[in-house]
Amino acid sequence: MEETINLQEMFEIVKKRANLILFTTVIGLVVSTIATFLVITPKFESQVSLIVKSTNSSISNITNNVAMVNTYKELVKSDAVLDNAVKNLNKEKGLNFTSAQLRGVINIDQPQNSQLFYLKVKTINAEEAAFIANVVAKNFEKEAIKTIPENKLETVSSATVNHSPVSPNKGMNLAIGVLVGLMLGVGLAFMFDFMDQSIRNKEFIESLGISILGEISEIHKTDLQKMLSMKQENINTQNLTEKSKPVKRIQERV
Repeated sequence: MEETINLQEMFEIVKKRANLILFTTVIGLVVSTIATFLVITPKFESQVSLIVKSTNSSISNITNNVAMVNTYKELVKSDAVLDNAVKNLNKEKGLNFTSAQLRGVINIDQPQNSQLFYLKVKTINAEEAAFIANVVAKNFEKEAIKTIPENKLETVSSATVNHSPVSPNKGMNLAIGVLVGLMLGVGLAFMFDFMDQSIRNKEFIESLGISILGEISEIHKTDLQKMLSMKQENINTQNLTEKSKPVKRIQERV
């Protein structure tokens, strides 16, 4: 038999399982807080700004320079550039990177329809990120001149040390933790309600084709206490009445 649920019943389920939902939400927040501040290693990013120039400043050449940025994006991650950068990093700072590892920390970003683009490096050390970005940019410029001599590649601004981590995004991680915990709690609330096979209302019995012989209404605790106290008062009154009867009989005999 197919059972449907309306918005009011959904609200009642959520209200009934409010403690469970609150618990899972808090757990989600706690887990995301621990992961964000204690588990995930912060990463820092530095960037070098580069621009593609040409001796001819006509519109066609400018358009060509913008298109050439895509070629430079591939060139900066080529072995020809990174192999030399690896050697310089090891020689100057003792940093042991492979070309593949270096390729993994480099990202190229280009504003739309711009001759300017950015060589970005992201690592777990702020000073290291800035140093790698500048070394890679230097080797990139040299290789670009040899590969595409008709265009000129210039550094607009070198990388500087940025001590503000770019990841993890603390606010977003905490919000995701709360959201996941909330969704988990609501999901569990509906799952427990679905698994509950107890009879909750007379409509369910009637839907099975079973006749209802009687119905016991729910009595709140306060109403029950009032009823018990009234009953006790009636009993006390009755007892007093019963005790007073022999006295009256004796008086009548006298």
